[in-house]
Amino acid sequence: MRCQTQEATLYFHDGTTVKGYGLIFLTYKIKFRASLESKPDVWTDDMVKGITFHGFDQDVIYEYQYKNENKRFPLLLEVLTHGEVKLYADIFSTKLFVPFVNGNVSSISTIQLPSMTNLYVKRDNEEILTSLNGNFKKKVKAYFDDCIGLNKKLDNHEFRRSTSIEMVEYYNDFCAEL
Repeated sequence: MRCQTQEATLYFHDGTTVKGYGLIFLTYKIKFRASLESKPDVWTDDMVKGITFHGFDQDVIYEYQYKNENKRFPLLLEVLTHGEVKLYADIFSTKLFVPFVNGNVSSISTIQLPSMTNLYVKRDNEEILTSLNGNFKKKVKAYFDDCIGLNKKLDNHEFRRSTSIEMVEYYNDFCAEL
């Protein structure tokens, strides 16, 4: 989750981009400004596809995606892998927000819960995400049923929730249609 304004690129639905400074806040919305001196605007899935934050060692990409067919409540998810199948992580599912009062100033304390991260997968030709939350092994076997090697590695415990990135990369490298 990005709590501080950081160099970023905003991606619009028509394929255009704009560079500036952005941050993501709790309601899956993006605050973005062209310069540090300008006032930020709020952007949602209606207006943009996503945002990339440019860091010192790597870029981090976030895209709006939908969990259900009515497309009413989009999630802004971090892209963990690229390829025919993308793996996404919900940026807010790893946090437990506990409000507290410190003197006269209210603030939020955040506790990291990495094992609780909600993971999703989606093929290029799909519109709706598939959740890997809950019975992970069963959901992975159903989603990647066309990849015998991946399912063998899952049965042999070579792939598990903690190696989800490697698992999806394996699928993209060895089982995806080229």
